[in-house]
Amino acid sequence: MEATLIQLAITNGPYVIILGIIFFWSKSLIQFTFSRDIEEKKSELSKKEEDYKATLARENQNFTHQLNQNLEAHKNKLDLMKQESQIQFSHLHLERAGVIRDLYAHLVELHGAMVDFTRTMHWVKEDVDKEESARVDRFNQAFSTFKNFYLPKKLYLDKGIAAQLDEILEKYWSEAYDFDLAKRMLKMGRDTKESYTIQMDKLNAISERVVKDFPLIISQIEDEFRKILGAKV
Repeated sequence: MEATLIQLAITNGPYVIILGIIFFWSKSLIQFTFSRDIEEKKSELSKKEEDYKATLARENQNFTHQLNQNLEAHKNKLDLMKQESQIQFSHLHLERAGVIRDLYAHLVELHGAMVDFTRTMHWVKEDVDKEESARVDRFNQAFSTFKNFYLPKKLYLDKGIAAQLDEILEKYWSEAYDFDLAKRMLKMGRDTKESYTIQMDKLNAISERVVKDFPLIISQIEDEFRKILGAKV
């Protein structure tokens, strides 16, 4: 283009030279203005980017702060719930320990009364009938005490232990009933040797089961009680 302008200048003279100067000046002005606008735009975009980054940083900081506050509040709430749960569990454990202590004491007394009641032979101290009546009364009282204490407290015990206690409660009652019935039949059938032998066999069998079989069930219950209380089995 410059060669063309030079050729035009030679052929057309000063007029063309002035136009060329104006053209170059305009071109330079346009380039300068365009470059300045670009720089200003770049500066504006850079500033907006920095402002946006700063805004994001503040929002992120605020969000993190709020999140930490929420997490701390939630943690405090969980800690409080845990403490309340531990208190409730501790209180429940103490209640269960008390139930087990008293229930076991009643069970021991019931078994002792049952063993005494179902013996086929006793030393007579003073009066046969009074001493036999005392054994019957002791068993009835022990059975009633155990039953009345145990049934309302079943909720404190695991189903497995409750099933064992239900079983032994039923066994105590049924064996005591059969033993008492056999004794009555024995008194009524003393006139025949065969009847006497049948009833004595029943009495001896019941007495043996009470002494040999019942302690096995009680021992299993004892182990379960120890587990609940945290004692070694």
